[in-house]
Parts: sequence; structure tokens; C-alpha cells
Amino acid sequence: MLLLALLIFLASGVSVPRETLLMLRLLRIMFPYMIFVCLAAVFMGMLNARGYFFVPAMGATVLNVVMIASVLLVAPLMGATLEEQIFALAIGVLVAGIGQAIFQLPALYKEGYRPRWVTPVGNEVVIRTVQQMIPGMLGVAAFQINVLITQSMAFGVDASIVASYNYAVRLMEFPQGVFGVSIATYLLPTLAGLVAEKKYLEYKQLLREGVAHLIFVNLFASAMLVVLAEPTVRLLFERGRFGPDSTLRVAFALQCLAPGLVAFSAVNIFARAFYALSDTSTPMKIGVCSLGLNLVLTYLWLSLFPMGYKQGAMGLANTMTSVANATILVFALN
Repeated sequence: MLLLALLIFLASGVSVPRETLLMLRLLRIMFPYMIFVCLAAVFMGMLNARGYFFVPAMGATVLNVVMIASVLLVAPLMGATLEEQIFALAIGVLVAGIGQAIFQLPALYKEGYRPRWVTPVGNEVVIRTVQQMIPGMLGVAAFQINVLITQSMAFGVDASIVASYNYAVRLMEFPQGVFGVSIATYLLPTLAGLVAEKKYLEYKQLLREGVAHLIFVNLFASAMLVVLAEPTVRLLFERGRFGPDSTLRVAFALQCLAPGLVAFSAVNIFARAFYALSDTSTPMKIGVCSLGLNLVLTYLWLSLFPMGYKQGAMGLANTMTSVANATILVFALN
């Protein structure tokens, strides 16, 4: 909220593009979503620790259903122009975040959870959690941070290549979320339980099995995304102002990004394997190194790729960075 207020303050009285003003108005509506999605994530972690995986997963379904409903049902009521209708999606995002958090409360109450105020000041559990959380965020969010850095660098070259790359990222995140994140979500509390019981052989065996399943499924998904990139993009997006040329650009970005699917998901699993050992600093250090590598590779490939193919440079940089990140994590874990 403070950041949003600062942005609005800096923009007041200054000539800014129309799109920037629209962004600030949308931020004003959606920013409280951060509170509720963080609560939903905390509730998800609590339920995962108790062996509940279906209910938190369905919470994400609630999020998607509400957002889709806001576009289909509410947007036409907001006005005739796209700039008016987009506020329906902003409202839908906020309501969806609230719904995702509330959806998990019955299962928490069933497990005996009752909200009560506990002062965080001087609380050893809170202090230890924050100390582990800060480096943990960098370790597990390496892919998202790399994407953000890549987009920022490419935006200065040509905004259209960022749009093409974003479409490719959305397609690639589908198998990553379905398989990679799902396996990682199950492994973290299970591995942590084995470590707590000092069952290190079982810990290694479960981690090997999880990685084996991940590689088997994601290699197939990666190959399909590379081979079927163009028809997939055409089927999902080619309509209106999204023409055949846009399809080719997005398909090329996807073909450069998809080979890294196994590495993107593996980083999540290996980082959580460290977290189960109460080690959040090692993934953070490796993640910081990967950010530096991503900067270098993005600059290099953007310089070498010809115009019209630079969205592929972004995908290739992120793929190579994630492969390096996952490889170093494996050696560090061994």
C-alpha cells in the first residue's frame, strides 16, 4: 500500500502516459489482493503440513473460476470500451484472492485452528521464520525474478518482444504448475517430516523418486511444447489483432523456453529439499549467482539475435540460467 501511495504521489502533477495512469488505477483496486493471497499461501502451508493437498489445490481453482467469471459476466456491465471493462478483472482478482483464502478455512477449523493474536515482538518462532523466509524467497522465486529481469531489459529494446515472451511464459507455466509445483508442494512437508525423524535414507529415496517422476513427465511436456508450439499458439491465441505473425513470434519464444521446463521445475524441488534440511541460505546464494548469469546471457543474446527473433533470446537466456541453477543445486545437495 505504501509503495502504491508513493507511485501515485510521484505521478501526481507530472505528465505521464495514459497507460501508466490506467495501471495506477488498477493497482489501487488490486493491491489488497496481496494480503489475501499471502494468507491463502500461509493456510496452504498449514494444510500441507497436516497432509491436506486437495483442498489447497482447489483453492487455486476458486481463484481461476472467479477471475474468469469476472471477465465473462461482469466486464460487459462495466462499459463499452476495453479500458472500462478491464476494471471488472481487477475487481475479480481481489474477490478471487479473498475467496481462495476463505475456501481453506473449514479444513483448518477441522484441524483445530482458531485465530488468536500472538505478539510477534520477541517471539522466537517468528524471528526464526523471518530469518529463514527472506533467503528462502530468493531461492524459490528464481524463475520469476529471472523473467522479470529479462522483461525489463527487453522492454528497452522493443515492447512487442516482451508481449510475445509473456504469452510463451504463460504456456510454459501450465505444465510447470501442474507437475513441477505439485510435486514440490507434496515433497516439502514429507521431506521435512523425514528429516525431523532423522530418516535420511528415506529422504534421499523420496527425493530421487520425485525427481525421476518430474523428469519423466516434464521431458514429454517439453518435447510437445517444442514440436507443437505453433499449432498450440494458433489454437489458443490467434484471433482479432493476434495474427499469424504474432503466432510465429510467440511460438519461437516458446520453443526457446520449453527445453528448460525440467530445469525450471527441478529448481523448485531442489530448493525445497534444502528447506526441509532447514537450509535456506544455500539456494539463496545460488539464486543470486543465477541472477547475475541471467543478466549477462540476456544482454548477450539480445545483442546477437536479429530483430523479430529477440523474444527467443529471452527464452534462451532463462533456459540456460535455470539449467545452471538446477545443476549447481544438485552438486550442493550432494
